[in-house]
Amino acid sequence: MKSILSLLFTFLFSSLFAQNQDIDPNDLHNLFWKIEHPYSKKVGYLIGTIHLIDKDKFVLPKEVTKRISKADVLYVEIAEMQDQAKAMELSMMKEGRMTDILSKEQRDSVYVYTNTEFGMDSAKFEKLMGKFKPLVFSQLAFAKLLTSAKSYDLTISALAKENKIPVEGFETLEEQMGFFDSMSDELKIELIMQTVRKNDSSEEEWGKMQNLYLDQNLPELLKVGEFKGEMSDFMNTTISENRNVKWVSKLDKEFDKNNLFIAVGAAHLQGDRGLINLLLSKGYVLTPISIQLN
Repeated sequence: MKSILSLLFTFLFSSLFAQNQDIDPNDLHNLFWKIEHPYSKKVGYLIGTIHLIDKDKFVLPKEVTKRISKADVLYVEIAEMQDQAKAMELSMMKEGRMTDILSKEQRDSVYVYTNTEFGMDSAKFEKLMGKFKPLVFSQLAFAKLLTSAKSYDLTISALAKENKIPVEGFETLEEQMGFFDSMSDELKIELIMQTVRKNDSSEEEWGKMQNLYLDQNLPELLKVGEFKGEMSDFMNTTISENRNVKWVSKLDKEFDKNNLFIAVGAAHLQGDRGLINLLLSKGYVLTPISIQLN
């Protein structure tokens, strides 16, 4: 169970210069970018990752590894993702059980799902998994698919450490889990029930996500598993845009001091409040670098 949790948590952003660059933040087809500023001699590199991918599809181009080895500091979303004990602690509810917020019909649907997929009747589920938070439960649909997966984030972090490059996290595991803990009960219920409803399509969705990532097709990648309504607003604002703004603020303070390499989920790159556009709006010059992933 601990090994699955470790994988799940990895599974589990001056307008003058922007106007001079022909970059549409909502139609990006590049995952790797060079970052410069007219008033700084420091250079940064940004790559959008898919947190987990099948081992036989994993590719880290030489151009990327070269830039990692020359960085002064590596920035990733969370620098402590290998702390399994902490991940386990934060995955559990402090009070009550996950099913407490569900109606009887919803609980029965969850029990049928876990019995079918994991061979757990209701009593066994409540004993072994009933204290899991809704976010962790929502990732169980992919658990079977992750046993042969490889992490870009962990691989890049390990490469940096081999080169004695400090690895900094934009946020802690507690902070990241806190975003999801702040969800209303209604949204937590939706997260749980979507897992049950989408079970039959999980493998197909996982394969599609990987292929779109390898094709560097961000617009289509973001449409896979897209949420609707209030859930969409929460994911776009709290989980993506607000975090992106904080990250760029932190990078802005670091850029004058160090050559940076930044590795974050690809979804954080695109959009009006994505990292690309936010950096452009602060006067940074971004240049896409062609890399081959498939």
